[in-house]
Parts: sequence; C-alpha cells; structure tokens
Amino acid sequence: MGACTSNEETRKIEYSAWVGDEKEGESRIYRHPKYVNGLLTGPGPSIHTIFDAIINAFQRFPNNRFLGTFREDHYDWKNYREINDLAKNFGSGLIALNLTPKEKHGHRRLSFLGLYSKNREEWVIADMACILYNITTVPFYDTLGEESMKLILNQTKMHTLFLAHEKIEKVLALKREGLAEYLEYLIVMERASDEDRANAREAGITLYDFQDILAHGAKNQAEYNPPSPDDIFTLTYTSGTTGNSKGVITTHLNIVSSMAAAFQVFTPQPYDIHISYLPLAHVYERYFMLAMTYAGASVGFYRGDPLKLKDDLALLKPSIFASVPRVLNRFYDLINSNLSKQTGFKAKLIKKALAAKLENLRSKAEYHHKFYDSLIFKKIRRMLGNNIRVVATASAPISPEVLEFMKIALCCPILEGYGLTETSGPTTITHDNDPESGHVGGPLGCVELKLVDIPDMGYTSNYVDEKMKRCPAGEVCFRGPCITTGYFKLKELTSEVIDEDGWFHTGDVGLIRSNGSLKLIDRKKNIFKLAQGEYVAPEKIENAYVKSQYVALSFVYGDSLQSFLVGIVIPDRNELETWAKEHDIKGSWEEICQNPTVVEMVLNDMNRIGKESKLNGFELIRKLYLHPNMIAPGTMFLTDTFKIKRHDARKFFQEVIDYLYSSN
Repeated sequence: MGACTSNEETRKIEYSAWVGDEKEGESRIYRHPKYVNGLLTGPGPSIHTIFDAIINAFQRFPNNRFLGTFREDHYDWKNYREINDLAKNFGSGLIALNLTPKEKHGHRRLSFLGLYSKNREEWVIADMACILYNITTVPFYDTLGEESMKLILNQTKMHTLFLAHEKIEKVLALKREGLAEYLEYLIVMERASDEDRANAREAGITLYDFQDILAHGAKNQAEYNPPSPDDIFTLTYTSGTTGNSKGVITTHLNIVSSMAAAFQVFTPQPYDIHISYLPLAHVYERYFMLAMTYAGASVGFYRGDPLKLKDDLALLKPSIFASVPRVLNRFYDLINSNLSKQTGFKAKLIKKALAAKLENLRSKAEYHHKFYDSLIFKKIRRMLGNNIRVVATASAPISPEVLEFMKIALCCPILEGYGLTETSGPTTITHDNDPESGHVGGPLGCVELKLVDIPDMGYTSNYVDEKMKRCPAGEVCFRGPCITTGYFKLKELTSEVIDEDGWFHTGDVGLIRSNGSLKLIDRKKNIFKLAQGEYVAPEKIENAYVKSQYVALSFVYGDSLQSFLVGIVIPDRNELETWAKEHDIKGSWEEICQNPTVVEMVLNDMNRIGKESKLNGFELIRKLYLHPNMIAPGTMFLTDTFKIKRHDARKFFQEVIDYLYSSN
C-alpha cells in the first residue's frame, strides 16, 4: 500500500515515491522522487570528502569573507585565503610537534584532537586543519560534566585538547585526579601566561597556545594528507536521554552525501551570511558551518552570550538563520508580547495584517505582503537584522501555530527538518513553497525511509489517523550513505539501532501523508503504562506543554500503579512574575511558585494547550509542581541539547513525585 488515502485535495508537491515491494510488518521503502534509482553521495563529481569540499572552496573563493568575530561594536572578518593559511599552519604545527599521534583502535589507527570551547574562529580553524591532515576531531560541549569528559578522553586515548582559557583548570583537575590517562598536551586558544604553563607542568601537561602552534607550522609546512570517504571525520559524543555518552562515528562520506542532498532543496550562495550560535559540538551547527564553507558564504560568531543574541543578529544581519524550536518560541513570545500591547486602531490593523498574511500563506505559500510588510512587519524583521531570507529549524518539534506566525512575521520561508546525530544532518526537510505545517517533509536524496510496525502501540501499515485516513505508520528507519557506521567501541549498542540490512532505527514514530511527507507522531522509547493500561509517551505531552508561555521546561511522569500523570515545570520567570504582579500576588520567587492560585493558573493553561494539541484525557496532568530553580544544560538531568534524562529527573524529583501522588 502507498501513503494515506484521502479525497482531500493536496498541493502538487510530491515529497517521496516508493520503491520495491511492501514486506510483512513494515511499509514500502520511500525515496526522494528524483532519486528513486540511486542515492546521492556528494555535491559534485569530484567531491568525495570534506577535504575535497573545503579545498574547492578555498580555490574558488579566496577573497570572500569567511569567518567574522565580534569586536566591541563591529565584526572583524578573515577571508577564505587567510583561513586556509591559518589552517595549514595549525595542522602543520600539530604534525611537527607530534601532538596527535596515531593510536590503535580495533582495526584502525586513529589520531584525535579535542575541541573544547564556545563557537569561535579558532575552533573552526582547528577543524579545517584536521580535515586537511586527516585528524579526527572530537568536539566537547561547552557544558560537559566531569564523568563525560573522563569517558571521552580515555575512550579515544586523546593526547591533545584545544580549548578556551577558561577551561584549563577544569581539565588540569581531571589530570591531577588521574582521570585523563593519555592526555599530554593542552593548546589554549588565547595567549598562555607563564603561570598557566607552570600550573600545567605541575599536573604533567605541556601547555602551548594557539600562536605557538601557528609559528611551528609556518616554519615546518607539511603536505596535506587527504582522507578517504570512509575515514572518520569526527566523533560526536551525545549523552542521549539514558546511559553514558556514546561517540557517534561520522565519516567524510556521511557529511558530503548529506550536504549534496540538502542542496537539492536549499542552496547557500556566496553572498549569504550565517550566524553561528548553536553549539558546534552538535552535528546540526557543524553541518551548517561546512555547508556555508562549500558555498563560499560568510559565517559570523555570536559573542557567546545567549541573552545578547538579538543584538548580534541586528549587527551581523544574517541572511540564513539556523534555529531550534526553543529559540523560535522565545522570539514568538517576544514578538507576540509587543504586538499585544498595542491598542485601538493599531491593534485592529495588526489583527487585520496577521489575518491577511495568514490567508496568503495558506492559500498561495506567499510570505510577503506589499502593504503590511512595510507598515508592520519590517520592524519585526529588524530585530533579526532585516536581511533573513530563509530560516531552518530542527532538533525538536515546533508547533504549527509558532511556525506559521514566524513565517508571517519574518516574511520568509522556514524549513523544518528532521535528522539525528546518527544521520549526519537532515534526512527530511520541507519545501519553501509548502504552506502546510505539522510535518517534516520527505526523504532527501541521500536516504531511503521505511516505517516498521509497532503493534503494541497500534502503529502499523494499516494505521488510521485522527482524520480517519489510512496511512502507513510505525518506527521511522533510514538507510543510505549519510547514516553512521555506528557508535565508537560500542558494537552491541550499534547492533541495537542498526540492523543487519543497514537500517538505522530512530525510535521515533511517524506516518506517511498523502503527499509523501513524514509526520512525526510519537516515540517508541520512553513510553510507560498507567494503571488502567493506557500507553503514555511523555515527550509528546511535554512538547505540547512547552507551548505555554509560562513553561520553560516540563517533565511529565506517570507511575504504573497510578491512574493519572503528574507534572513538574520550571516556569518562565518573566512571564510568571508579570502575571503575579498583574493579579496582585506578592512574595519571593519561591513563594510565587508555591502559591496555589499561581499553580492552578499554570496547570489550567497547560491543559488548555494540551486539549488544543489533541492530547487524550489520560495524557493531561492532574497535579503540578513549579520548580523555582533553572537547570543548566549538561548538568543534573538535562543533556547539552536540552533533552531530559528521564531516569535522572525521576530520581531528582522523587520526593516531589511522591508528594504529588499522595496529596489530595
């Protein structure tokens, strides 16, 4: 069977076409309509590795602006030729000083360089150097904890870490405690002082600074060492929501095939500007950085403070904005808050403008309005630099309401993609001329897609959706040249997610819509049963609740011996304090969070949104606790990408959970 059958008229966009025969217990295999006879492996006939891609860019765009760094009130830029020279000097310095010796790892001999800082110019120069000299990079999240650092350093037998000055003491402490057996060298991105070098020496570490390595490399130029497509470009350690960190292997072929496929939908141009603020340790931002590089485009770094991102956008004026739902949600709240303060004629005009643009978007996929854009929406665009031509969002689901509003407000398409670290970038993406939301597009040219039945959850190839349409549904699986070969030194875990036919099982549940697009509807993992037998997927519920303006983070829990769910929310402090002030509720922040009137208001707002999101009655929480303290990503029960480690969260909130279930 094909996709959902329906008499409803759909747009002419065809997101996928099926190939082969349907097997028992799974859907047909779906591919991009242009690539049913073969998948893409590179963006050009001579581009087989990331080395090929960046050499191509250095040769074609030597004088183009490449990397921009914030300096007081402006951006300082280096062009492609300058970055090429710096990368060659840095790589040559690593080779001359033997800072990345090869170590045996199974059947491979690998050399590693760790990268540990916020997004900045030096990080990318080092990354480019490692590409030129076939050194595998291992990025460290800026907020990484001690246990994860210890595991990564020792599992890779890493000898050298390139890091920001502020990270030196944290790493030296690990070395002093005997938790970094192989680590011998630190290279600091800033100038190293005599005290820095002495402290490192006492811990058994030789400390260089960035300029030291560049100077050695300039005097001892090494020939490039081009990698093969199957060589490991990077190990991306991701903690996921359970267990220890695991290193996802990403080869050169993985990345260039993913780039080639995405370019079929969206092609960066040499005149484009991208702002780099999402962590480079995450494959999403890394992918964007490399795509911009191949296109000869410009990349400016945010100054490192998320609270000043709006100022950075206004100054840099990016044309491409890679984002995630939590950032777009905050802009949505900010814009809506400003618009809602208007009164009288202006309020009526705004309402009319939004209605007109929404109608144009839904009926014609038009993002512009000659009259209302200049009158109202140009002010909103100025917030983000007034130059954005396209926005991409991925990493988590985004509500259709927010997506449509931001398309209208920014006067540009927002492409919603779906991918994982294991897929080396996006695997599906929406078209810029598709006005519909609520789906993540179709498979790109580097992958094929199928759905595997999950009978226990009711998802099969004969699934009937909420509109009574028959659709294939099940666990989303991908196969193709962009898929990881597995997890570093974790053969058993690899075999759990990549089957013998090469299919990567994502753990996400989706269905194929009538136009061949994929809609994500559930999670196979992290599900539990309530006492009366209903299956509950908490992440789906949390994704609905986070749409509440009062919710910064939500954790939904269900005890299998209980018949209802409870929730723990870290509130949006600004929104909640504003509401409390407007309703004459006084007290400290902790007292506001404990106030029964406040708790009831937030609970009601969350469940209102839950009902609007079509949650079932048993999926709505009955009891709520407002936790007054923010949790930093990468600490306690939050991963670096803001995902909840459910086991850790349950342990942390066990007393609260017990209280919620025992209280009347």
